[in-house]
Amino acid sequence: VYFAYATASFLAAGWNSSSLAGFPFDWRMHPAEPEQLAVWPRLKAAIESLVVANGRPAILISHSMGCPILQYFLTTQVSAEWKSQNVAAWIP
Repeated sequence: VYFAYATASFLAAGWNSSSLAGFPFDWRMHPAEPEQLAVWPRLKAAIESLVVANGRPAILISHSMGCPILQYFLTTQVSAEWKSQNVAAWIP
């Protein structure tokens, strides 16, 4: 039930399953390890799906060890053009 209060607040504010998504990861592994390499295309596709479903760039929210993981993704796995089209803001 980790992050349950934040999720409940988002849902109460009118967000739903087409506008809100979680993305689990194993923060103990270095992002460039072979086991983690499959994570990045899935995260990219998940963000792109939210953008299409909502018709606007996504707001990314990270917490705790998700912050350096998301920073790694945004700085090494996608281009500046992709970020400008798909990310409205990042709230670490």
